Amino acid sequence: MPAQTTTNPAAPVPPQIGAAKTVFLANAGEETNNFSERGYADLYNGLTQWNHYQLTSNPASADLILELHYLSPAAGQNVVKGDSMGSIYTPRFRLVVLDRATNVIVWSVSEFVNMTARKKTFEQQCDDAVDLLLNDVKALSAGQLPTIAAASKATK
Repeated sequence: MPAQTTTNPAAPVPPQIGAAKTVFLANAGEETNNFSERGYADLYNGLTQWNHYQLTSNPASADLILELHYLSPAAGQNVVKGDSMGSIYTPRFRLVVLDRATNVIVWSVSEFVNMTARKKTFEQQCDDAVDLLLNDVKALSAGQLPTIAAASKATK
């Protein structure tokens, strides 16, 4: 008798994300700096150009609230030959998607700033992370999990 294979059905994306027509984008960056502001401007412009959601300046009139967080926590110490060379940081952008009607988080996704892209400035690396967040939002709005959507693009 052949072994049975079981597959887990894909977990659904919360329907509020696909059904939303209006969104409010909030800059909730805990780290107050120009990277938080730059990320907010980049995501705002990307959402505007995509033209899938109507951006609103009033959170009360939005279906979804998108909170953009810029985080750069210390991830340890950089040690060379036993000497501490300072902290290592893991900067990332985190997008929290809230259903405005219930104020419940329906999704959250983080994209790390790729610090290994040596031919790019840190600002360009931050821009790339925000572009990935925009792709995550596009996948979610189409009912796809962002990691699955990204993997399918990588194999094409």
